[in-house]
Amino acid sequence: MEMSFTHLLPHEFEGLCYDLLQALGAEKLNWRKGSSGPSSPSDQGRDIECVFPCRTVGGDTFAERRFVECKHYNSAVPPRELAGALAWASSERPDVLQLMVSGFLSNPAKEHLESFIRNNRPPFRIIVWERPQLETYLARNSRLLRKYRLAPIIPQADLLHPLHIRYLAERRIFGLDTLFRVLDQLSPSEREDFIGDVVYLILQPRYRPPRTGNESYAELLADRVDYETFREKCYRVPVEDLFLAAAIVDYSLGVSFRHADISRADEIKDTIQGFIAFCKRRMEEEGSDQTRLQGIIERNRRELDEVDERLEHNRQRYELFCERVLLPLLESPPEDMSLQPEFTQFSD
Repeated sequence: MEMSFTHLLPHEFEGLCYDLLQALGAEKLNWRKGSSGPSSPSDQGRDIECVFPCRTVGGDTFAERRFVECKHYNSAVPPRELAGALAWASSERPDVLQLMVSGFLSNPAKEHLESFIRNNRPPFRIIVWERPQLETYLARNSRLLRKYRLAPIIPQADLLHPLHIRYLAERRIFGLDTLFRVLDQLSPSEREDFIGDVVYLILQPRYRPPRTGNESYAELLADRVDYETFREKCYRVPVEDLFLAAAIVDYSLGVSFRHADISRADEIKDTIQGFIAFCKRRMEEEGSDQTRLQGIIERNRRELDEVDERLEHNRQRYELFCERVLLPLLESPPEDMSLQPEFTQFSD
């Protein structure tokens, strides 16, 4: 996971390093910040002191004392920025001098470290964590990703209805009886809006061969497709009741949200415009059906003009789904778990 630390202030990056070290097992941490504000007095060559419990190959444990210097630079860290840390470590002799860098050490800085080690043979090890190492460790810690705003921003996250979030968090258990009690309270048009797609998935109706080529899908249906038939079929599907009820809601909720995802407006428009351009190129080919292609272009132009309006309409349908379906399910009495299959029971 590639991250950017540019939005962090220097003291925020130090806080990130402190929290990461603690998450990795560091003990007796001392952030030598010296004040509660964003600016700090001189840290005398190390921002953080800590102790790492370590284990030998034989299984013995020992405490490793570390000085940690945090370098938050938009450009590569130059050699002069290492002088204070190297001098203080040479004086105080920790077990490890650790450099945590939001970007990278410059090549001259790396050469300076190599020269320092070669010429001084310091009694301490030098560890350098540049951005790739920080990313590796931080990728495993979702709490720090959220706290320091490091995770990629997902535009859909701000579009989720509060009831949608609550439904995902609570994962209320309900069966078909509970689900259909809720769906029965809806108008036929609401049921079509909310579960129309999943009705076809459950019923899997057959279709007659087209005769004119202008028939709609509804006109070609060879089997009955309505709410009562769907409801009856659900009780005959050979899967667990709780699983099927949750699958119906989860699938319908996902479809409803995707159709209402206004963050996809530009993507949808680009796709339509690309298809229009493709049809125009086809019209230039010899023997192409000009009339049919022109009709397709006109239909897609109308769809292009209606994208924003359609997304807003779908947004209203999604919000109504949350209020008319999710809320009653969330407030329904919990299912009697004693009546559920053995796999729902937990034991030590």
